[in-house]
Amino acid sequence: FEKAKPLYEKSIEKRKGLSSESTAYLVSGHNFMFSGDLKTARERYTKAIELTKTADSWFFLNLYLTYSYIFDNDYLGAIDNISNVERQLGEKGLDEITFLQRKGQASWQKMICYAHNQMEEDAYLALGQRVKFNKKRAELLKDANVTRGVKSDEQFQTAWVNILFGKYEDAKKNLTKLKEMQEKRNDPTAMYGYYGLMGMTHLMEGNYQDAVNNFNKGNENNIYFNYFKGLSLRAVDQEEQAIKTFQDIARINFSNWNIAIVKRLAKNQL
Repeated sequence: FEKAKPLYEKSIEKRKGLSSESTAYLVSGHNFMFSGDLKTARERYTKAIELTKTADSWFFLNLYLTYSYIFDNDYLGAIDNISNVERQLGEKGLDEITFLQRKGQASWQKMICYAHNQMEEDAYLALGQRVKFNKKRAELLKDANVTRGVKSDEQFQTAWVNILFGKYEDAKKNLTKLKEMQEKRNDPTAMYGYYGLMGMTHLMEGNYQDAVNNFNKGNENNIYFNYFKGLSLRAVDQEEQAIKTFQDIARINFSNWNIAIVKRLAKNQL
């Protein structure tokens, strides 16, 4: 990270005034964040956001600023940034469908922050907002695939929040509905979300081998679920595999919501 810093500074200088200047600040921010200097990382992300020219870039660059707070276990800081984005969405000249999509995405970001910070009422309110905005968007698009996706997403997200608040019987009802929807699809990945959440449910209920079996049927590259798979492996005395799973997560330097949540937890398990 230290050797990369002067190279990123040169990159920024060479891009002054160009459309790629914003990207140069972004990747420099990543380097500072993963080296542990979150203050400077956020300054770089903020500069990248200020320089960007399009509403889409502005929205997605703000995600990295939000993730920086989650990496720091500062869910309230993340929520503040998401709220700031929400307040400005109406000023970005978005068409109605894109506006609803961004509102739904922002609600989902709030949902995962509230849920992982154990703020139950706020988590369910944010979940309800996501469902509402997604349904409105689907109504406007009148696309069968979008409508089907919104219905399955509602069951997936509701099950996830229910699991995080210990409502396992409710979660299993959602997962039963999700399974009915997804197993009809001719897609080898269609059931990945179901198996991941079913694995989490079994883990939380103490059915550790069932948890491992479900995780093994899911997406082996899903970093979030792999953290819980690691816990399940440890619980069935597969310690070597558990350690490897946690090590793989702890070594990743990439900015995304799932890594932001579980990387620190994986390090703690090691």
